[in-house]
Amino acid sequence: MSFKFKNNKSEFSLLDAFIKLSKEKENFVAVGFPEKINAKYENNQTVIDVAILNEYGTERIPARPFMKKTAIKYSEELNLFRKKLAKKIIKGTLKLGDALVLMGEWYSSKIKYVMNNEEFAPNAPSTIAKKGAGLKPLHGVEHLLIPAVTYEVREKK
Repeated sequence: MSFKFKNNKSEFSLLDAFIKLSKEKENFVAVGFPEKINAKYENNQTVIDVAILNEYGTERIPARPFMKKTAIKYSEELNLFRKKLAKKIIKGTLKLGDALVLMGEWYSSKIKYVMNNEEFAPNAPSTIAKKGAGLKPLHGVEHLLIPAVTYEVREKK
């Protein structure tokens, strides 16, 4: 179902209206590993450092792009979800701030799902020797990375 609205001189879709509304407001949702997450591994690496190293890889660590896979896998579903929220905002049954919270919860759950269920480059033999054979990539012995995925509703600066 497609909705069109007239705004003085131009037509715009429901999704355009939601995007315009969210840009006019002072808040947005950030999903991933917010700065306030300061958990560290035993080797003193931060969770965000480990997330970045896994997403992009290094010379010794293969890329395991869980954020990119999530964006690709759920882009269509995200647009449908945003349209659903936009309808509720326009009807007055949902506030923009509450919609941002719902989007943050929804998208962070999708990232965790991808991290838990998608295929990634296998662990190296040296990693298996350290972690044990039963752990999949992105699943560390300390179990910090996946639970750290969250969201924040932030103010524009």
